[in-house]
Amino acid sequence: MDSGSPSVPSVPPPARSTGCSRWYGVLSLSIVSALAAAFRLPQFLGGNLFPDGDECIVGLMAAEWLDGGRFPVFYWGQVYGLATLEALAIAFGFATLGYAPLVIKIAMLPLWIVAVWLHALVIRRFSGERAAWFFIVLMLACPAWAGGAMNARGGYLTAFLLSGLALWLIAWSRSSPRGVHLADTVALVLGVIAALVFFAQAIWIPPLLPFLALALWKSRRKLRDLAGFVVGAAPTSFVLAWIVSHQLAAHRPPVEWFGGMGESLIALPSRVLLHLAGAYFLDCDLPAPLWTRVNAILWMGLTVVAVVAALGDWRRRRAFTLAEATLLALLLVLGTTVAAHFSPYAHRYLFPLTALVAILVADLFARAWTAGRWARAGVGAFLSLQVVLAGLNHAEWSYPLDANPRLSLNVPQREVEALADALLQRGVHHVYCLDTLLQYRLIFITRGNLMARSYCLDGERQLQYPLAVERARLEGKPTVLIGQTTRLDFFEESARRHGLVLGDWYPFGTLLFVLPNPSAWLLRALDIDALPDEAALERFVREHAP
Repeated sequence: MDSGSPSVPSVPPPARSTGCSRWYGVLSLSIVSALAAAFRLPQFLGGNLFPDGDECIVGLMAAEWLDGGRFPVFYWGQVYGLATLEALAIAFGFATLGYAPLVIKIAMLPLWIVAVWLHALVIRRFSGERAAWFFIVLMLACPAWAGGAMNARGGYLTAFLLSGLALWLIAWSRSSPRGVHLADTVALVLGVIAALVFFAQAIWIPPLLPFLALALWKSRRKLRDLAGFVVGAAPTSFVLAWIVSHQLAAHRPPVEWFGGMGESLIALPSRVLLHLAGAYFLDCDLPAPLWTRVNAILWMGLTVVAVVAALGDWRRRRAFTLAEATLLALLLVLGTTVAAHFSPYAHRYLFPLTALVAILVADLFARAWTAGRWARAGVGAFLSLQVVLAGLNHAEWSYPLDANPRLSLNVPQREVEALADALLQRGVHHVYCLDTLLQYRLIFITRGNLMARSYCLDGERQLQYPLAVERARLEGKPTVLIGQTTRLDFFEESARRHGLVLGDWYPFGTLLFVLPNPSAWLLRALDIDALPDEAALERFVREHAP
């Protein structure tokens, strides 16, 4: 790393030749891609890898564009979550591999691979090739990314990749013949990237700021570089803000700044541990399998070691280099988690943490490697253990439903597909769901042949689906109500409180029940805001037009 120590030059020498550098880039990217795919083979072959409802939204965005509809920009229904890159990757996957749920997962992995590769190129410039490969091994073995690297959450992988691109541009500028300042185009591009990251997932902005500050601090023409950055960021932000203002956006970031900081500080260690284990489903905590939990604890220790070692290095050097920028970025991630009181809290908000930990640890390991035989043996043993644990972690992710707690809140894909087929065979095309995620899975796997809605119209991300269901019910077309049998007693009690009965429902599969043609009175008794008549439907359409 750019540490100021005698063993590492503050500005690395340029690559030996353009051709050599190009072939190194291609070779390293190929190796990272092959290893990332190989580690995840148990998941691909296990039969339990499928997108949840949130991920199906990104799949629907891609499918709509392929079918001649809107170009995908923001994750549906939000004022954030720039998901163009993810939706286009999925669209390319649909076009080449066919329309299938697994393609959503497959299409996300290359975005994560490129993000890791870009970070590795940065480390290679400032800490050497050994540190870059140590970083790659650590990221491939990180349990937080075992499943997260394939999640289409709307902007997360976009922000990770763009942040890596920003760091690479900064590193490239500092190691170029100019060295002392950013090229005009680089400053402008960094401004564009910062705006895109903000609108993709703003949680990546705090850790990006120290690197941008480092680039400006080292520049000899600070005002000119700052002006170029603003010229790139301002119009990009204006365009994206205009797009947001002209679309349905019912969901805003669930954050209250500086509220509940004491609670967040106390919860920070457990939040970090659960994030590192990937032991959560949306905002629900889940028990981590054994070896995933072991590796998460090791990564918790790595985080502490990285912070302590970097603080010690900074006290000795008293300089602002890439090492200090990485340390500050890591502390800002943790500080943001404490200062921003998310309600509900989702552990995916800590995704920026792991790459920063891996950067600091990779640099520490690279320096330890030259310290002697025992230090090399220790580093080699730890990285070998990481590879073994990574294999076990991915195997645990591929467990069947009854052994994998991650899937306990998610209806198995085979049951959803069987339900969709059964409904279509009976001529049912409109569905009410007592679940805010099942609806998008049904819409996605049938490519819109089933229209579905949840219980709250105001919280819907796209109105064409729920309004189609409402219109069908008002016109007397067949509809069904679907819920999970685990909550059946609650639904029956809700109906009885209004003098109603749930009716002639029947079980489907292991987790679902189906109620044909529910009445408007029953729907409202179950807190589903069904519209009473055509006039109310037209009024709702007028009031909620973007």
